[in-house]
Amino acid sequence: CTAVGIAPHGVEGTFEGQAGAREPVWLQATDGIHISVVWPEGFTARFEPDAALYSDKGYAVARAGDMVELGQVSIGAASGTYDDPYIAAGILFGNCYPYLR
Repeated sequence: CTAVGIAPHGVEGTFEGQAGAREPVWLQATDGIHISVVWPEGFTARFEPDAALYSDKGYAVARAGDMVELGQVSIGAASGTYDDPYIAAGILFGNCYPYLR
């Protein structure tokens, strides 16, 4: 995948998850805060045994410990809590958008 010319900004964190949790996958901010995210339609989480996120095309796009950037999501768009999650948009996975794979 070729690099995408977008400067880092928006919401970002480490992809994490726990099977059976109220919210099975989330982002963990560098300051340790749990960031709730609504992923795009068709995205699924699997535990293999660690958390993995799959795109609507079936590609593994993030695994536990990967940095995920929601490049077009303003930090002020939501509180990032379970009751007020960020809506994933402009997602970068390893500097690539999932639809380019």
